[in-house]
Amino acid sequence: MSIQVDYGLVAECNEEELLEKLHRIRTRLFCLPLKNVSPVRKIDPVYQQMFLMLIKQQGLPIPAPVLELIDPDRDDEDDEDLILTRAQMAIVEHAPFPKELMGRFRKPVIDFAMAPDLWNKDDYPEEVTVGLVITYSRPAMMVEFAKPLFCYGYAITIDIGYGCNPVDIALSTYRGQDSPLWLGWGYSKTQYASEFKQAHDTVCRVVDVVKDEGLILTVNDRTGYYTHRDWKRSMKIVNQELDFAWRASNVIHAGFDVLNKGGVEIEVIEDNIATIRPPWEADTSDYAGESESDDASKDMDDVPDNENAMDTEDMTGNGQGSSPSEASSDDKEETPPDAS
Repeated sequence: MSIQVDYGLVAECNEEELLEKLHRIRTRLFCLPLKNVSPVRKIDPVYQQMFLMLIKQQGLPIPAPVLELIDPDRDDEDDEDLILTRAQMAIVEHAPFPKELMGRFRKPVIDFAMAPDLWNKDDYPEEVTVGLVITYSRPAMMVEFAKPLFCYGYAITIDIGYGCNPVDIALSTYRGQDSPLWLGWGYSKTQYASEFKQAHDTVCRVVDVVKDEGLILTVNDRTGYYTHRDWKRSMKIVNQELDFAWRASNVIHAGFDVLNKGGVEIEVIEDNIATIRPPWEADTSDYAGESESDDASKDMDDVPDNENAMDTEDMTGNGQGSSPSEASSDDKEETPPDAS
């Protein structure tokens, strides 16, 4: 149970068109109350680092074509957001997209993974189970091996504010499709944000901006706020969710107290739940009844020139993007990388 907004992304266009859409989105985002907006980043390749690490731990070989592209042991990226974004892009197949759409999306990598001369499938068992919940069949392992050879994408990471999950506008595709199809899935949990109402409203307005570019397939907001933008109508479900989190927090803290009394030292680094004790009251004077992201619809003349720059980085870049309130006039315009 949680208060979050999740969304499905789709685009059927060439790479240049997608980049134009993402850059327009990024420019408009600077009109919203955001902590930080990253450049448009090229993520290439997209793959599951965790899967490769698990395969190695099982004593199974990683195919040579995969090792030529990536090091399964590498842990040299300082950008945590980038690592999480790539992992999210790598599991888009598990998102609830229509079967026909997902079939089209995955066809190139499945055809390639099942090729008889690509690697020796007999080197791998019928299935590998990790822990109690993760099981990879042999065909699934072949697809995961093929993924870094085929999959890449582009992403914008948006920092909403303290305590709120970032919003990732991240779409990936597989090389070899007759007509380019890009898919993405993301979510932002807002219930622990220090400014809950502003954070949730801002996430909805970010989704509005993305929707204006035709990239939104589905949106789900458990509180209903995305649809009606009325906090009074959302108050009941918000309080149900916050009450559950608060009660769970009390149980956890009681357990900590028992352990502390038993001599086990536990340091609480951060406790956002303690700040959300219900009942939460909807104040309709702020962030209520806004059905569209009006501020994000400002003329581009109102946006600083440096925020109109076509900032694009590849996955090896360490750039953190620009804060809307701290953007430097020395930022240089960059052109999108050539399609691979």
